[in-house]
Amino acid sequence: AVGANLTASKTVWRVGGYAIRGHAAFRAQWGPTFADYLTREVGPLFSPPIRFEAAPFTSPFPLFEAGSIDFGYVTPFQAPCLEIEYNAAPIATLLKISRGSEFSYTGAAIFTLATSDIHSTQDISGKVVVSTIDAFTGPLQDALIRNGFDGLVDPSKIILVRSHHTVVRAVEDGTADFGFVKADQFETMERANQTTASLFRVIFNRTTEGIQYPYAISTPLFPEFALMALEHTQREPQVIKAVTAALQRINRTMAPAVAGMYSTFLPPHTYMAPWEVRMRTNAYKVDPQTKEYKCLRASSVYDRFVCPDGHFKVDENVAQSDEHCRMVGTNSSCPPGATCFCRPCRKLEEVTIRTESVSSCSKMQTCAHTKQNDHVVFTITDNRKRRLNLTYSFFAPNWNSQETQRGLVPHTDNVTWSYNFSVSTYLVGRSVLELKLGGVQIDNSPILINVEERDCSEGEKATSEGDCRKTQTVTYLPSAVKVLAFVLFSINCCLSVGFGLFTIFHKTSKIVIASQPPFLYLVFIGCILSSATILTVAVDDRTLSTSRLDTMCQASVWFYGLGFALSISALFAKTYRTKCLVIDTLSARKRGGIKYGLWYYMRIVAVAVAIEVLIIGIMTIVSPLRWTRKCISNGTDDFCESIGYCYSHEGMYFMAALLLIHVTMLLFQLYACYTVRNIPAEFSEHKWITASTMSSLEILILTPLLYALTYQDSTTSTIILILAIFGNDLGILAMIFVPKIMMVREKHSEKSQKAEDILFNLRREARDCKPQNHHAFMDVPSAKDSKEKQIQELRRKLKFYESRFNESSEAVSMGSSLCVKKGTFNSPQLSVKHLLDSKKCRNPSPRLSMSKPLSKSASARV
Repeated sequence: AVGANLTASKTVWRVGGYAIRGHAAFRAQWGPTFADYLTREVGPLFSPPIRFEAAPFTSPFPLFEAGSIDFGYVTPFQAPCLEIEYNAAPIATLLKISRGSEFSYTGAAIFTLATSDIHSTQDISGKVVVSTIDAFTGPLQDALIRNGFDGLVDPSKIILVRSHHTVVRAVEDGTADFGFVKADQFETMERANQTTASLFRVIFNRTTEGIQYPYAISTPLFPEFALMALEHTQREPQVIKAVTAALQRINRTMAPAVAGMYSTFLPPHTYMAPWEVRMRTNAYKVDPQTKEYKCLRASSVYDRFVCPDGHFKVDENVAQSDEHCRMVGTNSSCPPGATCFCRPCRKLEEVTIRTESVSSCSKMQTCAHTKQNDHVVFTITDNRKRRLNLTYSFFAPNWNSQETQRGLVPHTDNVTWSYNFSVSTYLVGRSVLELKLGGVQIDNSPILINVEERDCSEGEKATSEGDCRKTQTVTYLPSAVKVLAFVLFSINCCLSVGFGLFTIFHKTSKIVIASQPPFLYLVFIGCILSSATILTVAVDDRTLSTSRLDTMCQASVWFYGLGFALSISALFAKTYRTKCLVIDTLSARKRGGIKYGLWYYMRIVAVAVAIEVLIIGIMTIVSPLRWTRKCISNGTDDFCESIGYCYSHEGMYFMAALLLIHVTMLLFQLYACYTVRNIPAEFSEHKWITASTMSSLEILILTPLLYALTYQDSTTSTIILILAIFGNDLGILAMIFVPKIMMVREKHSEKSQKAEDILFNLRREARDCKPQNHHAFMDVPSAKDSKEKQIQELRRKLKFYESRFNESSEAVSMGSSLCVKKGTFNSPQLSVKHLLDSKKCRNPSPRLSMSKPLSKSASARV
């Protein structure tokens, strides 16, 4: 009741704690004590009641400096630093339980395998040590120093891990030779069936100086964890008194003690022993302004290392490099999740030579890598602190006297005893720097400097004098070539579309029907695809990225290959079908196997396209064309002209295969045209297909040769490709569709038909083929008389028949006019029998039938 009258400046008090195993683990272990228990026991003593919160942290220094917590639960090595720097005061020390005993001190053990050859302090030199990060820079380093060794100098490699469990495992599996853990670690892991304590042996074993401690240790005993009150908390002693009283009332059977694995809290111990460890390991510094001690802060693990006197710390990257690790007799391999360093501290020479990249240069070691005319800055430190002048001699790679630089650096610095100077050269290669102090060459002189060619901007190269000059002229395609490509593609594309529309609009014309329109559609579609190659070859890296150019390179092969195969195979299938339907029909041997269906011949197109897809597809997978740029001429050592082009390592083999297939297709096409040479042009168009095929064959053979000759001129070679593709497709379109359009538009008359008959007779005469009733070309007048006589005879016979058919004279007259059309009798071979044998005369329409049936005698005459 009296306690309820206590007051506090706030109602929420925060207890921060060092979370070794993470924030969640800290709250699970210490939340029942610092939050639940204190709130329940201390809170009601105040009016209004106060409560407590557990606040885990990874570093106490920022929180103590900001005053964002009120109490801090810290390690014994953090406690003296916080006490000195922030006036924090320990108010309680933890009392732990182990092996059934209670103790408020802790120690650690340096251990190895029981079978190890490490028995004395001399045996750890050159070995691999493993430890937790915090333990290594504190008690382990102190224990080694007490035994005449240094953890940063003597071990060949340091492996730093995050838990004592990992330390034990590393020694057990041979990753490390010895390790450092808290004294009860073996027993803890043995209880969990994770290891056997008898496998290990503690080295540097020491007594506990009268304090009962159940474990073998290698270090002095230090107080356990401390609970500290910050400076602002000390202004409210009633809160501190209530908290300490409540913590000291805890016993080992209570829930908070069970969760935290401790017995209770005791009045605070002194934490001077941990501070002495920091003093021995140089883990502190003196503020130059306030002259006060401060514990070292470390932004990284490596920053925690403090080398002993007479040694210097090598660069962190050097300590982890393969070269440095091999030099100290180990390797740079590191277990997963660990941090490793190979002997971070090296002994100082009498004179230390340093550069920006090397912390200590040895004799004949390459100490610096630089570029032409770039200065290398050297810092020479006299560790013996003598007032001597430094002289240097810098020898360039050719060792000529005029390439030697010499200099004198007077002594001016009595604080760091350092000399600073720089050297540079334009000569590429390995240079030598010789150093003398007081006229005497120092032990680690001479050293080497590697000079490399200087970096220049793109398109430039360094000369032997170290100047950057333009070395490459990048050649791009002129804009006119790209415009030309677009125009030519547009022409072929418009012609293809126009001819396609013509075919569609005249699909009922007998001329178009005889030309087999489905194949014509494939022809102009193939020409459009092939002409699209014009656009894909007229590009470069002036406007497009390399990845897009790679796509364009391979696309050009697809467009041309598929377009060529589609158009040429369609023409071949069209010609071959004409040959089968007209020529083979006349052969009794072949007539039975003729296929009339259109889709049967479409298989030829499908096979040609499939072969093309197979070859180009394999090329695309195995060795696709890639955009590359290459110097093609070297006028001088520092100049070349570069061109961009599509290239593939194995592309030549695929291109040769495509060329061979295309030539074979054209030769088959020529043979097909030869087989239909006697068929009228309305059906086969063999003359025009032959002309376009010969044109394509010439282009296909000449273009690779011309391209090879003009390869180094990207503009000319590109124009050749563009014109070749344009000419090939234009030739096919013009030769196939223009004659067809002319035939559709042509008007036939009696005169034109007579001219055709004369030309046909000329052909028969040239073949020396003169059947009956055939007249020679020179006998045209007599042939004309013969025709007139035949016509008169036929007319006489018709009048005779009309007179005999009295009852149907009008019908016979109309039927005769239907069957005997204008120009019918122009053929010298025509007879009345042929006329009456015609299909229309044998099947007259009902309107023209006779009104009465013929008599038997009349029928017989007919």
